[in-house]
Amino acid sequence: MAFVSDVRVFNTSYTDVLSVTAVYRFNGASQVFQLAPREARAFDDICVSLFATPQSLGAVEFTSNSDDLLVTSQLRSPADGGGHVGMFVPGLESSEASVVSVLTSLVNGDSRTNVGVYNPNGVSVTATIRLFDGSVLLGTTSFVLGPHAVTQVNNIYGEVGFGSLVRSNGYATVESDNPAAPLFTYAAEADNRSGDLILIIGAGPIVIGQACEF
Repeated sequence: MAFVSDVRVFNTSYTDVLSVTAVYRFNGASQVFQLAPREARAFDDICVSLFATPQSLGAVEFTSNSDDLLVTSQLRSPADGGGHVGMFVPGLESSEASVVSVLTSLVNGDSRTNVGVYNPNGVSVTATIRLFDGSVLLGTTSFVLGPHAVTQVNNIYGEVGFGSLVRSNGYATVESDNPAAPLFTYAAEADNRSGDLILIIGAGPIVIGQACEF
């Protein structure tokens, strides 16, 4: 199944023009454009329409001269019989990356769960995914991510040897081996029959005073 990403950008300011730089981390290509006050712009299949790089996979990072930029996207693929399936993907602030994050409500059975990790840092890191069933650790998988690299572990339950386990409330943690190099994480849950997708964004620890907890 082939997927494309449709990206929308919006200038929330009523008065200021935004200068926006978009960098495609697949190959480092960059594009600069401006958004007038309250202007919205669409980049359907952004890998092709903005970066002329079909059949590729990577993160797109947007920066601007103010905090008035809003970015959203939709991942979509043609569905049998017409239309398409896909999921909404929000733009995330750099501060939302975490050294340790948790992915909840993971499923396996009629649906499968894929886990993705993006390294927004300029150094390589080792990311470790730990999949749990309640308090029981089902399995662990680790991999090295280069600077600004992204990877996805398809069917995480099958990856750790529990492909036949039916669950609707699993969770996983994702940890960077470098305390100074936080990661963005997500789970994509795909219905095995319809192909419909649900996105879950990794959540960082809850901070209470000086204490941190999951």
